[in-house]
Amino acid sequence: MRFSAVFVFYLLIGLCVISPKVKSAEPTLVVRINKMQHQGNGTILIESIADVSGSNSHLVNQVKALEIAWPKLANRLTSQDITKSVKAIAPNLSVDWKVTGLRQVFLKQCWQLPKVEIEQVAARQVELWLESSHIRLVSAKFHDDLERLCVPHKTSKVSVKSYAPNTVFSKQRLTLDLDNGYEFSIVMLLEFERLSPVLVVDKKKNTLLSAADIQWQWHRINHLKLPNHKMVVKDLIVSRNLKFGSVLNNNNTRIKPLVKQGDQVQFKMQDGALFITGKAKALGEGQLKDEINIMLESSNQAIKAKIVQKGVVVVLQ
Repeated sequence: MRFSAVFVFYLLIGLCVISPKVKSAEPTLVVRINKMQHQGNGTILIESIADVSGSNSHLVNQVKALEIAWPKLANRLTSQDITKSVKAIAPNLSVDWKVTGLRQVFLKQCWQLPKVEIEQVAARQVELWLESSHIRLVSAKFHDDLERLCVPHKTSKVSVKSYAPNTVFSKQRLTLDLDNGYEFSIVMLLEFERLSPVLVVDKKKNTLLSAADIQWQWHRINHLKLPNHKMVVKDLIVSRNLKFGSVLNNNNTRIKPLVKQGDQVQFKMQDGALFITGKAKALGEGQLKDEINIMLESSNQAIKAKIVQKGVVVVLQ
């Protein structure tokens, strides 16, 4: 028993010797500059340019909300400037306390444009481009760096620079024009829909469409060529086998030809002061003003002619 008691005594002493060191206390306040550049005007919020932490939560919140006046003559804030401003509201900090992190923050004075206002201005302009009952804009969202909306002058009016694009894309770059003459570009994310004919029956290749075969429905599209005309179903032929629910477009339909291959047509040809007419066989099909090959009845030679009306062609010289 005596041996056990002595052993326990020395064991306790050993534990005291090798016990871990007590963890050092968290600093009262740490302000670490984490931003190299700041845009804005008026005052600079400490929280917008630095990480603020520490054991004194009241002081931390007070420093986070601290606003520093915009320098009148300089285009930067140094760590010394920020240290001085913090110590002005926290005089109990130690003499050697200072801000850490980056040594300075470069300042760019500008005025922030409201994102919502920019989206509204962009939407109005895009709707003017569309100007159609069968195309509609679903949404227009700002899709760029917010710092681009910080402009170097105060402005009261923003508009989209007027131009007529050939194509509008779902991700579209627009040029904004301010009332003070300043211009800059932004990227907008656009969503629009087109009213398209959808099959309510199965259709076989090369069959003519009728109004009873389709139903008009809105469909999302990712780009749009301008001007965009509503699809006309009259005289349309499906160019391949299509199932119920297929959306009709220029890729799976074609216009019924004015002249079909094998049709007998009347040709007209000028030979000096003489006008010659006769019969010929169409070797191809086409629409008004299309060029096709024809075979004259009086010869086995194929010549090129232009369709001028149904069943009539003019031989090209």
